[in-house]
Amino acid sequence: MILFLLLAYPIYINRSLSGGFFGTAYYTIFTGLTGNEEIAMNSLAAGDIPIAAQKAVTSIVNNILTQGDLLYENLGNLPLAMVFLLALLHKFRRPEVNQAKWGVFAMWVPAVIGMALYTSNKSGISLGQIQILFAPFFTAYGTAFVLNLIARHSNKEVVPILRGGVLLLALLITSLPLLLSLPQMVRVGILTASRGIPAWPPYFPPGLNRDLRAQTSEKDFILTDQPSAVGWYADRKAIGLPKMVEQFMVLERILKFHGGKVGSILVTPSSTLNADLRTIAASYGEFTPLVLEGTVLLQTKDRNPVYLFDHSRALYPLSQRFGTPDSRQFIQGADMILYKDLQETASTPQP
Repeated sequence: MILFLLLAYPIYINRSLSGGFFGTAYYTIFTGLTGNEEIAMNSLAAGDIPIAAQKAVTSIVNNILTQGDLLYENLGNLPLAMVFLLALLHKFRRPEVNQAKWGVFAMWVPAVIGMALYTSNKSGISLGQIQILFAPFFTAYGTAFVLNLIARHSNKEVVPILRGGVLLLALLITSLPLLLSLPQMVRVGILTASRGIPAWPPYFPPGLNRDLRAQTSEKDFILTDQPSAVGWYADRKAIGLPKMVEQFMVLERILKFHGGKVGSILVTPSSTLNADLRTIAASYGEFTPLVLEGTVLLQTKDRNPVYLFDHSRALYPLSQRFGTPDSRQFIQGADMILYKDLQETASTPQP
């Protein structure tokens, strides 16, 4: 009974906060299918999720192939781990060892399919990328396979030398990326010892922790394309940018019902970094002019600055609150702009 209550409580919390028994964790599946689960979650307000069955199958197949391309890197750059697939064809003397290798393979295959669903597999760190968990098993079988080949096809006098040489070579290949980058890492660490290694773009911790925190109220919410960073560095309540102004209106009514409001909007390079116009427009919808305003200002500030926020018909209700000349606060030049609601009493805008 106690165990049932312990399991039921988080399910009840998920249901009451998100409307589903499993919370929002389900939408992480769209990391692999659309590249970002936020796209699916933001689209729920419009009544549909932007993916078709044919596109889903294509995305999964492409991600599985990408898993193969990045297998060496995701296995920790361990050369002997890659030999595991050849070790499957090798019959070891002990039956339990042979059975265990097929057990590892049977776990790895569905794991690859799962990673194709829950990770984008392009580059960088992904929470759903679990290839490294199989690296010890792959390396163990790969090493055993190579050492068995050496023992069977070499003279007894040179077997110890060859075994030691193979292990030393594998260790050197594995550590080579670290050895090559270590001097630069040490240099950067010494130069930035007092202020830390900068993460700009897209993150600017000093601006969030100092400037944004000083210019915003703890009670108000911040609408931003970088909600996790705002919550972490500025210790402020943050919400991701919606795709439609109508969604913003609904959000305002919900916050007002609970005694809160959107006090400011923060736009950072997170929304435009390494993305083309088509991708940005698909991700941010009616808020695209707001997201692109900083980029356009960088190109037009010398003569006639162009403020896209003010020229958008869809965003007109918001520009009356957040787009006034005094509302714009340039935290990191035009790359990071804070749009403040300077009205003393913020009311829900009417389109």
